[in-house]
Amino acid sequence: MKKLNKYLLLLAAAVFTLTACEKPAERESSPEAPVASVSFTNGGEAYELNMQKEALEHTIKLYRTTNIDQADEVKLKVISTNDVFEFDPVVKFKAGEKEVALVVKFPNGESDSTYTLELAIPEDKINPYHTGTSSYAYVVSLVNWTDPKQGVFVDYSLGSVFGYGPIAFYADYKYDLKKDGSFKLRVIDPFYVVQDGTEAPDENGVLPHFPYNAAADLLKVDNYSLDIFVDKDGKASFQDFALGIDWGYGSITINNFNVEAEGAGAFDDFVAFDPNSKQLVTAMGGDAYAYAGFEFFFSVDAFKNAYGAAPARAKAPRAAKANRSF
Repeated sequence: MKKLNKYLLLLAAAVFTLTACEKPAERESSPEAPVASVSFTNGGEAYELNMQKEALEHTIKLYRTTNIDQADEVKLKVISTNDVFEFDPVVKFKAGEKEVALVVKFPNGESDSTYTLELAIPEDKINPYHTGTSSYAYVVSLVNWTDPKQGVFVDYSLGSVFGYGPIAFYADYKYDLKKDGSFKLRVIDPFYVVQDGTEAPDENGVLPHFPYNAAADLLKVDNYSLDIFVDKDGKASFQDFALGIDWGYGSITINNFNVEAEGAGAFDDFVAFDPNSKQLVTAMGGDAYAYAGFEFFFSVDAFKNAYGAAPARAKAPRAAKANRSF
């Protein structure tokens, strides 16, 4: 038994010797990573900028993870751009600098306009072994809104459907005036209010707000502002307008059918949609009723100059609508 163990030990030693003498297999080396490794800090951003209150510029940040001890330059690829953007596509890193900022300016941007800039890192600056963002998209919408003001909304629309007369009520608004004299008027959620027991005309004959909604009538989905567009010649138009209310028939919408109306009076006077224009009030069921238009006055003085007093306030619509169906 001892001799057998001796032979086994000799055999094992021989195998070990032969194995040790074999040439070890060479490991294939990994390909060298590119020296540069540059990325954007994120893939893109979208903003709405108020031209009256904010600088017309944007900062894009880039960073690198290799070759940091040396200075470097990166010429960004411009995938698409609007002529309004002003910037140098060559980004420079100083020695030791990990992050740099590219400032894009657009001083000649127009209000009520949207611009897009798309950039990319060149291939020789992308490290395939580094997870980073190699493309960037910036979308900016420019607005020139004034601070909110108070105007007077004169509505014939719902009265023409539900059997009560026109009403006048206060509504907040702002406008975005362009260089050519055209503007966008935004009446801020004129119908999206709740009765609070103060629905009585003031000395000007104007109600504090639209008077006929209970809390259960409001649709908590989106904002319900009315955007009116007035061109440089005074012609006004608006998009389909959801009032944000449901009186039991579905969401009520005023459809414009691409009807244009004259913006009567001066810029700071009023915008009127002819009561005889072919606009409609619709509900979610799809049925439509003739719509008698509306007027919006930029101030209570402009309203008083036109009317002298408010249209008579009629009864609440609930009694009238009981005999109607969509």
